[in-house]
Amino acid sequence: MKQVEASVEYNGRFLRVWKEEKQNYSRYFVTPLCELISSSIKCSQDDYSKDQDYTVSLSLRLWSHKAAEFVKLAIAQKGVNISIDDIYPIPMQMYRLGTNKRLIFEIDNQWRLNQHQHKEVIFDLRTKNKDFCEKMTKDAREDPREFLDKTRLYLEFSMLAPKQTHIDVNITKEKLQKSEFFNRINKCHKNQGIVYLTTSDMNKLSNEILNATIAHDEISSENIPIEDKENIIKSLTEIIEEQQVPASNLSKEEWSSLFLHDQNSIRITWPRQKFGPNRLVLHRVNTTCLLSREEILYKRIVATIIPATQQIEIQPEFLENDTYSTKPNGELQSTFRKEEENFKTKLELDYKLLTSKLTSLEETMNQAMANFHIKISTLAIAQKDIQNDTDLLITHISNIQRYIINNSNDLETLKSTTSNIWNKFYW
Repeated sequence: MKQVEASVEYNGRFLRVWKEEKQNYSRYFVTPLCELISSSIKCSQDDYSKDQDYTVSLSLRLWSHKAAEFVKLAIAQKGVNISIDDIYPIPMQMYRLGTNKRLIFEIDNQWRLNQHQHKEVIFDLRTKNKDFCEKMTKDAREDPREFLDKTRLYLEFSMLAPKQTHIDVNITKEKLQKSEFFNRINKCHKNQGIVYLTTSDMNKLSNEILNATIAHDEISSENIPIEDKENIIKSLTEIIEEQQVPASNLSKEEWSSLFLHDQNSIRITWPRQKFGPNRLVLHRVNTTCLLSREEILYKRIVATIIPATQQIEIQPEFLENDTYSTKPNGELQSTFRKEEENFKTKLELDYKLLTSKLTSLEETMNQAMANFHIKISTLAIAQKDIQNDTDLLITHISNIQRYIINNSNDLETLKSTTSNIWNKFYW
């Protein structure tokens, strides 16, 4: 595609138009609309998911026939007449939903292939609370503009096909020490490197170590599939953790090796004291042992690399009561009026031509029907004459038969006389 051919104002934003030259024709590509379809927004429970979360489903309109008409008229303003069939949204190979804000619900931000170049796509916003799900639905339907302003949702897409590559995740003691959280644990407890962590702190430690490794190796975390990332964290946790220990089994000396990430908000006393957390399960970690190992974990994963991407802010669909509209201005509005007048004139001519053809067809059919009736009448008369002639012939034959019967003796006499005359003449 070449440089921008035109810029068309549509529904409060400018659509850029690119031209692509082919051997015998030209095609035009336009930025997608990214309009939130208010009527599509609904709240439902995902009965098929493991957590059975509540989801707010919403549809985005990427393209419409109306937008194509606007682009066609904008190009016509430049003196170039094109067919609406030669106007397309830019071909997106991959797309996903994104946001520039930390939200209290999860968004469906996984990359998707766009093989069929859909005109509308569906995304989910996930929450565990039914009331909040219904509130989001109500807010988005009643005031979609404010909802989008607060959530800052956008569509991210790539025009290039994704590439497959291998990523080596190699966690070493050097990268282990790049984790700020690990260093805090290691410095706080000098009891031969033994430390006890709660489950939440254990998960945090594994995540922090992986993130430190990714940052050190300059790997984009977005290129690592979520499933692979979860598997790495699970394997790392199994390596870091020496064993799981019920809190009630710890001695008071071992209890002093308990590490709490947030000691100000969490107060836990030794389980053997009154009101202690007897059912608390702790994870034993030996930081000295971990630092003695050159390599802690190595994984090679297949990753999908998404080429250069673009982001488009999602906006509400155009409604009749909006403060702005998709009506063109200036010269483009004049072009609309001319197109409308030309369409009306052509429609009137087509109507007159159609009426004339229908009248002519009606006259031809009437004449054909009249001729048909005449031929039917003539055929009936001819059939009657044939019948009369047949009856007359039958009568004549009958009369002849009676005559022959009544005059049979005279015929025999005539036959004998004729025979004698012939004999005399011959001899």
